[in-house]
Amino acid sequence: MKRSIVRASAVLIVFAMMLSFAACGQQELLVRFVDGSGNDLDLGAILGSAAANQGSAANVPADTGTNTGTNTAPPAATAAPDTPAATAAPSGDTAPAATAAPSNDTTPAATAAPSGDDTPAAPATEAPATEAPAAPSADYGAILSTYKSVVDQFKVDSPEWYKIEYQEITNANLGAVLNRVLDLAAGYMTTEEDARADPTHHLPGESMHGNTPIPHNDSGCLLTDPTPIKYATQTDNGDGTTTITICLNDELNPEPPADDSPTSPSYIGAMFAPMAKSTIDEELAKIPGLSVNSFSLNYTDCETTITFNNSDHHMVSWKYIMNVDITADAKLLVFPIQGSARLIDRMEYWDIKY
Repeated sequence: MKRSIVRASAVLIVFAMMLSFAACGQQELLVRFVDGSGNDLDLGAILGSAAANQGSAANVPADTGTNTGTNTAPPAATAAPDTPAATAAPSGDTAPAATAAPSNDTTPAATAAPSGDDTPAAPATEAPATEAPAAPSADYGAILSTYKSVVDQFKVDSPEWYKIEYQEITNANLGAVLNRVLDLAAGYMTTEEDARADPTHHLPGESMHGNTPIPHNDSGCLLTDPTPIKYATQTDNGDGTTTITICLNDELNPEPPADDSPTSPSYIGAMFAPMAKSTIDEELAKIPGLSVNSFSLNYTDCETTITFNNSDHHMVSWKYIMNVDITADAKLLVFPIQGSARLIDRMEYWDIKY
């Protein structure tokens, strides 16, 4: 994930800059760009093609051709069981106000409050709030505690498992040549197809210290305070397993915990694997002539789902998704560059054997 964010961020800014130069006619600028293996990227050919197609591309909707199949939901065999709709509407005192919108299908209509056959039914807005039964509350603290217990045990037990991680870039805002830029940027990502064709196979007893959230930590979750939770559900599946889903509030430029630290400077870093902004800044500093006015990573709707056995809390499956909105305002020499895109990172564990 860390490498993906660096590459996506660099591609976003670099190609936006190159396209600006093409539009301004500054084609004498010679800058050498290479891929991760040191091979030259033929940007001249890319820009020539982009300029030639700019007029026709301007009429193409921004999202045309940008989704290449990676939005497809993971196969049922590898995904955690779906959470029943009734539990998807979290509520309770610990839930942030913004999450109160989910459906309250289990709550009787407020119009039932007026009594008496001779009294006309009052509008729903006139029913006293105290007369409507409250929706079942979710104990986010208890759900978080169970989640932490399961993922911590998963890392300690180190069973056999298979894992994939893949990325995609969406919602890019780079002008008429959006599709061309996305095609190039996609070359730096791992597609779902490639990930499934070559999953990581972990053998029993191998170290899980560095390659499993939380990276470079013996714990699978450092979050103990339920306050940052946007919503959380815990569902008994009726087959001897339980599924927990937790989504955290948005966080701007979250920092990961230091290696082997018992705490995290951010709540996203306490449950997921964000990248330190300073690391990306160092990467961008290597681009000749680039001056970055502002650069931000907004982690939004990051969600983790685990399914485990009720009897022993052994993990059955685990998946998570991180949505990272990348925004950049930069300048190459005297030419201003602005761009944005969303990087989506998905991870799945399955076929876990203790």
